[in-house]
Amino acid sequence: MSNVAIVADIGGRAVIHPSLKGRPVSSAQELATRKLLLQQRSAVLRYVLALQVNQTLAPALRVVDQVQSGGRWLRGHPALVVAAAAALLVWRPRTILHMAGRGWWLWQTWLRLTQTNKS
Repeated sequence: MSNVAIVADIGGRAVIHPSLKGRPVSSAQELATRKLLLQQRSAVLRYVLALQVNQTLAPALRVVDQVQSGGRWLRGHPALVVAAAAALLVWRPRTILHMAGRGWWLWQTWLRLTQTNKS
């Protein structure tokens, strides 16, 4: 490649170094220069996109991490979960039984719906 110095901005404009302006450039050099410009522009755009995606998804990913951490904690402390459920059963038995019945109904409905969709 020739000694053409190119600077690309995000807008895609090519800026040729002032000392090289006015020199004759072959079409092969122009194509090589254009290719380099497009590669540089693509690299910048990929980097900017990665930053934007990271900024957009970071809060949601933090919530997912916290939920996973809470799930690991619950799996690591099953006795506390059982004790809390037993305490609720003693304190509010009617509410717990009602919720358990509703959960059972939802589970059975889910099973029927998924079996219907498979058929």
